[in-house]
Amino acid sequence: MKYQWLVCLSLVCGSIGRIAGVSDENQSLYEPIEVDGVKKWKCLGSNTYIDFDQINDDICDCPDGSDEPGTHACPMEGLTFHCSNKGHFAQDIPRFMVGDGVCDYDVCCDGSDEYVSGKCPDKCKEVHEQYLEFKKVITEDIQNASKVQNELIDRAKDVKKVIRNKLDGFVLEKQKTIERIPLLEKQLKASLRASTDDSVFSKISSFTTSISAKITQLINFNNENTQKIQALENILSDLITNYNPNFNDAAVKSAVNNYQNYLSNKQEDSFHHDIVEEIEKLNEHSKTLKITGTTPTISNMIHHYIEGLFRFFSEDDVIPSSSSETLEAEIQSAKRKLTKLESDIKDYKEDLTRNYGPNDILRAVAGSWINSRNGEYEYRVGLLDSVYQDNNHLGVYKDFDSSTNSLVYTEGHRCWNGPKRSARVKLICGSESKILQVSEPEKCEYHIDLATPLGCQELTEEQIRKKFKVDMSLFSQM
Repeated sequence: MKYQWLVCLSLVCGSIGRIAGVSDENQSLYEPIEVDGVKKWKCLGSNTYIDFDQINDDICDCPDGSDEPGTHACPMEGLTFHCSNKGHFAQDIPRFMVGDGVCDYDVCCDGSDEYVSGKCPDKCKEVHEQYLEFKKVITEDIQNASKVQNELIDRAKDVKKVIRNKLDGFVLEKQKTIERIPLLEKQLKASLRASTDDSVFSKISSFTTSISAKITQLINFNNENTQKIQALENILSDLITNYNPNFNDAAVKSAVNNYQNYLSNKQEDSFHHDIVEEIEKLNEHSKTLKITGTTPTISNMIHHYIEGLFRFFSEDDVIPSSSSETLEAEIQSAKRKLTKLESDIKDYKEDLTRNYGPNDILRAVAGSWINSRNGEYEYRVGLLDSVYQDNNHLGVYKDFDSSTNSLVYTEGHRCWNGPKRSARVKLICGSESKILQVSEPEKCEYHIDLATPLGCQELTEEQIRKKFKVDMSLFSQM
């Protein structure tokens, strides 16, 4: 092996004067230094001097490995071999790939990584032709996708404009509603004040006050009895707990059995303690009811109150029987409307600040679905909606990750003995929308590659080169 490297050194480095593995611009770093008539060379990373013919002799002499740019004799990490790749793009490769007997045309198309054996002829012309064809195809795809994107961006702008207009309308309506409510309340107050003297309340208040007082007495009496019953229950409970069942006392046993039956059939106290509150509601409501020529009796007053009570608490739109009721209904309606407007404004503001991708383009595809079978499962991807694997819900749309150009879906169905399912849908440049592949790097976490014009963007020469893959099958005979 060493003999081969020395032959190379003589043929490549000596006659040609070029150091293998070194770029043209760095060849000057490997020029010899004359010392006492002997050609020497100084290691690049230290003050160590070696004989010039020790360069690329397959022995690591310099501490930094700089004397072996064309071999893999030095074990240090990060050392590279330079492939000039004339007619294509120069590239640096790890030195362990040098002289391994493999033609690495995808990175070293000139075959210089196997310069010792000479088994790999220069294929840079063919590789570059592949690259130019790839560049042509991907450029055309991006241009076509760009046209689609421009249409979607225009559509997204229209969608966003509609949202802004709706938001402006909600804000204006909210302000009008805020101003209207105190006016209605002022009218209601005046109406109540004007109708107090001739209201039903003035005729029935003495009755309701008396009824309320009697009910309060009944409640107090009921509370006293309840306390007494509780005391007796405590005594009997203590008897059940502590009596000696072996003591043959028929009266005690009978008392224990009867008390146990009592507990088994005891009903909860159903006494209504809110009757006084209901009477107070009756009083308040009766203040809004005017006497219209008919002296109210207890019978027609109760009938009128019950009918009014149903109207007052009804959720349905009814026509009130008085101006006060009309104003109260309008106030409640306005307050409900204000709550709804505030909720809508909050939602629309959040929508306008949400990340919909570059130029808000995702707004234009909301609700679109892409279906595809991958392996044994049918996948359905709803843009800004949900993702399904057959009937398994993988998640609902949460956000757009600009760093990875991915749609993020969370809160899917829970896995068996695992977390809730989630998915990341990565947008990859493609002329049409289709699912390319699905993987599950973590339990119940799905990664879906989706080809779509949404994933296309203008690429630099460097980006195109990174995407380019050499078709090595064309060189399989080598």
